[in-house]
Amino acid sequence: LMAAAAMGHVGVVRRLLREEPDVARKDKKGRTVLYYPMAKNHPEVLRALIMEGGAMWGTKEEEGPTSGRAERLGHWRCLEVWK
Repeated sequence: LMAAAAMGHVGVVRRLLREEPDVARKDKKGRTVLYYPMAKNHPEVLRALIMEGGAMWGTKEEEGPTSGRAERLGHWRCLEVWK
């Protein structure tokens, strides 16, 4: 799920959400799947994770660095989806 989200494969993400809906799972650095579409600027994937997967940030600490990074990189469409 994380790899598909990072690469922007929204169709694969949707299929995996039906099969493996663990959107709260964290990688080795403690990031959830929401990190990847925000960091890589894939708003369609972010929207699917939120709307179809029920994904949400685990903590305020997790949201801050990721949305801050997206803002610094100019990923405005992702930030619009998130807000």
